[in-house]
Order: sequence, then structure tokens, then C-alpha cells
Amino acid sequence: MNQTTYLPSKPRYEILDGLRGVAAILVLLYHHFELFGPGITTFHGYLAVDFFFILSGFVVGYAYDDRWKDMGNPKGMSLWAFFKRRLVRLHPMLIFGMFFGMLMFYFGMGDILSQIRDAHWPIILVSFIFAILLIPVPKAFEVRGWGELNSFNGNAWTLVYEYLANILYALFIRRFNKTLLAVLVAVFAILTLGIGLNIDFFGVMGNRSAEHAYTFIGGWDATPTQLVIGWSRLLYPFFAGLLMARCMAAPQHQPDETSFLHRHGFLAASVVLMVVLLMPFIGGENHKIYNGIYEVCCILFVFPVIVYMGAKGTVSGGNRKFCKWLGDISYPLYITHSPIIFTLCIGWKANNPGATTDQIIFVCVCSVILSFMVAWGSLKLWDEPVRAWLKEHWLKR
Repeated sequence: MNQTTYLPSKPRYEILDGLRGVAAILVLLYHHFELFGPGITTFHGYLAVDFFFILSGFVVGYAYDDRWKDMGNPKGMSLWAFFKRRLVRLHPMLIFGMFFGMLMFYFGMGDILSQIRDAHWPIILVSFIFAILLIPVPKAFEVRGWGELNSFNGNAWTLVYEYLANILYALFIRRFNKTLLAVLVAVFAILTLGIGLNIDFFGVMGNRSAEHAYTFIGGWDATPTQLVIGWSRLLYPFFAGLLMARCMAAPQHQPDETSFLHRHGFLAASVVLMVVLLMPFIGGENHKIYNGIYEVCCILFVFPVIVYMGAKGTVSGGNRKFCKWLGDISYPLYITHSPIIFTLCIGWKANNPGATTDQIIFVCVCSVILSFMVAWGSLKLWDEPVRAWLKEHWLKR
């Protein structure tokens, strides 16, 4: 078998790693409030998904734009080498998240997920195969009853779009110049406006829940409505992040130590991100359009500014270690907490309708602790060893 060069990693944007972890923690908290608190519009934690997409575009552009064999780099990557690298980065943890979700499956049994009672192992196993392949599960094998892309780990719907973005980037987008990218960013901004301002550009939003109007909540199903929402949430952030990576220089080895972002970049960017995502729903029932305007402004303007702050800032010492830890834990935490909250906890809630406030708080605290334990354990005992083995035995061949 021919040997190929394994491309070394570039210097990391360490603050962006930390910000990814901050966003993942806020998603974890948001999902607890969604299940046990006022509901899905408690605060704007769901916008972390849109922030993840702009981070993804930025990081993919920075990491791979100049590494292609067919674009002037004789020692660069082929398409297959790129796809292998992305599979090694994303899929081991995804498989664990799906397997963990299957282990938790029957703990969700109750009146909220009543269809679980009728689910049997042969159908569950078939559904699991669809899940680890990230193929939307056919209705005949949808064993949970929530109409999601898979029945074991709801958060994985964003990985479907992550992979689609990577495929489009490798096949086409990497060849686009900055002018074309800028034009597409402007076009996709219109799609963002459509979702936020509840404009039905494609005539498929009529059956959308009134509760979700003027929000970016959605994207987790294969119905026309959810596909429009999912693609709209992906396209502007991913292309905007990619354009930013093209326009910005690589991390400086000797940054300006007198600059504000050098001294306080991580803190400043984290505070802005937390304020944006923790903002309560705006406008109430009678003026929801104000909430839509807020979310559009966050996605179109605030998130790019936060990424810019993170890319221009630097960290050292304890802050660097903290950012690394946040970056390491972010993906495992994001992909493993859904079975804990929306299976284990949802089953407890269904079977304990009279639970007191202090009991609910105790369950939520235990759920958060368990989420971090599972995330850290899966990172160290599964994800890192498996990726190291794959890099050694697959990527170098």
C-alpha cells in the first residue's frame, strides 16, 4: 500500500477552542431548562448551534485551504485524505454517542415517549445502523416517536449538516475565491433573515409550530420545513466563517502583548457569548418579531465579531490549559448529554409527575455532573485512543 504524508497540525486558535466549550456547556444548561423549566424558549442557548457552524467554517478554512494537492501544493491532500481526516475527527465520538443513547433507550419509557413501550430489539438494532451512518431513519424504524433524524441521540442532527458542509467544501467551496464567497454570504444572509423574521420564501413553513416562529429552533428532521431551517442555519454561518478565515492571518507567534485582546481576549469573548446565549426570549407572545430580529443580529453580526475576538486574542498559562480543557470536552459533552437529558431524565420526569422543586433541582444537578463524567470518560477512554490508533494505522496509509 502506498504511503502518504500525514499533514502536521497547524497552530491552534486556542481561544476558539475555549469558546466552543463555553457554548457546549450553555447547550447542556439550556436543555435542562427546556425539559424541566419554562420550556424551549427559556433563553437563547439553541443559538449555540449557529455559533458552532461559524466556528466550523472558520476552522475548516484555516486548517485546509492551502493543503490541497490539486491546488498548487505537491505534498498536499487528496479528497479521500481529507474525508478520512474528518471521519477520524468526528465519527468515533459520534458512534459512542449513538451507542450510549441506545444503552439509555428504555430508561426513557413513559407517557412522554410512549412509543418506546412498543419498540423491540430487532427494530432498535436496524435503527441504530441508520443512526451511526447518519442516514435519516425511515418512519418504520423510528422507535422513539419524536420524528428526529435518529432515535438515540437528538443532538447528532447537527453532525449531519457538519458532514454535508465538509463534503461541499471539499468538492466545490474550497475553489471559490473571496469575491464569490462574499456574494454567497450575502445571499445566505437573506435566508437567515427569512427564518428569523418568519418569511416563508419556499412555501413550506405553514405547518411550523407557532411556538417556534421568529426563532431559529429546528433542523432536526427530514421534513421540508425542518430541512429549510437546517440548511438556512448552516449556510450563512459556515460560509461566513470560511470567508473570515480567508481574510484573516494565521495566529501570531509573537502577538502584541499590549493589546486588549491579547490580555483579555478569552474573557471578553466568553462574556459576550454568554450574554448573547443567556438572553431571555424577547417580545413575549404579542411581539415575537423582536426576538427574531435579535436572533438575526446575533447570527449575522455578533457571532462573527466573537470569532474575530477569539481569533485575534491569545492565552497563556492557566488560561491556555483551561481553553484546551474546554476545547477537548466540548464535542464529547455535546454529543453525549442528549441521551442523559432527553432519555434518562425524560423518563424520570414522565414517571414522577408530582416531583417537588427541590427533587427536580437535585435531578438536574446530578444530570449535569453525570454529563461531564460521561463526556470526560468517553474522551479519555474511547475518543482519544481510537483517534490515535486511526491516525497511526489509517491516516498514514
